[in-house]
Amino acid sequence: MDATFCPGPGNSGQGTSFQSVNFPGRFIRNFNNVVYLAANGGSNPWDTTTGWPVDTSWLEAPPWASAP
Repeated sequence: MDATFCPGPGNSGQGTSFQSVNFPGRFIRNFNNVVYLAANGGSNPWDTTTGWPVDTSWLEAPPWASAP
């Protein structure tokens, strides 16, 4: 359960956000170039509400290079 995340609409209104099954209300977040499991507000520095919607929304991008 700790490694299970459900995709949903992006918290920023774009892309996809991934919510933890084991910890509802916590999402995969990029904060200061490190990935965390974060809530929107909380006691950890990475739980800050500043930038939370964008930091927890992921967009698809084309690959940097094609496979040979």
